[in-house]
Amino acid sequence: MKNEHFNRLLAADQMLFDAHMDLQRALGSLPEVDIFKELESVEYEAMFAVLRIKEIKAKLGDKQNED
Repeated sequence: MKNEHFNRLLAADQMLFDAHMDLQRALGSLPEVDIFKELESVEYEAMFAVLRIKEIKAKLGDKQNED
């Protein structure tokens, strides 16, 4: 069970890193008009990663309350 949580947190961390890198690329190379679309994509990636982290925290909190 711990490995599953670790893997999910690692995946969420990777998603946040990917979102950051996508944002850096977009801001450095896209025309202003296209940046808005890229920002929406990055925002989605970041929100999904945060939701994954919250899901794991909730599961760990429930397990902690059981102990």
